[in-house]
Amino acid sequence: SVTFYPARFTVLQGSLAYTPPFASTPWTLEHRRTESNYSGSRTRLDTTSLTASKNFGRLDTRVELQRQGGIGPVTNGGVIEEGNLSLNTLRFGLGYNPSSNLTLQGRTSISAVNANGKRGSGTDTTIGASYQPNQRLAFNAQYALSDSGQLATLGSFQNGFGLGYGGNGFSGGVT
Repeated sequence: SVTFYPARFTVLQGSLAYTPPFASTPWTLEHRRTESNYSGSRTRLDTTSLTASKNFGRLDTRVELQRQGGIGPVTNGGVIEEGNLSLNTLRFGLGYNPSSNLTLQGRTSISAVNANGKRGSGTDTTIGASYQPNQRLAFNAQYALSDSGQLATLGSFQNGFGLGYGGNGFSGGVT
């Protein structure tokens, strides 16, 4: 027997870039709202970011302030319940290109987390490397560590993205 459960996922996104008189690169303000509804379970996540970046030759730097807030199913100790979630994050990133075929990247952030009325703080750290010796071969590696930070917190927030077969929504709900 086949049962169909309708699924819907929407994204609304907008951004504004402005270069202040004292800066040489633009600052970007971006807002993104994702919403989903799967079998009567609704989710909404709003993300607002202010980002500035600067290039120093082969070194790229980035600083970002981000606010996320949403409501939806949250996994809490193996139990799924509807809840509120908010994160305020300060993120720093570095990228270094020692050669044309090698890129090294690092990112770290600290977040103030509020999930279902419980407050805390967390950190995220990601490092990565990409090496492409020729056009037919490429190597990539990445390591991420989240200590109650954004990656770990949003990992338990079911935002509906990827509903359906292969994440494309085509069979989103046929069981």
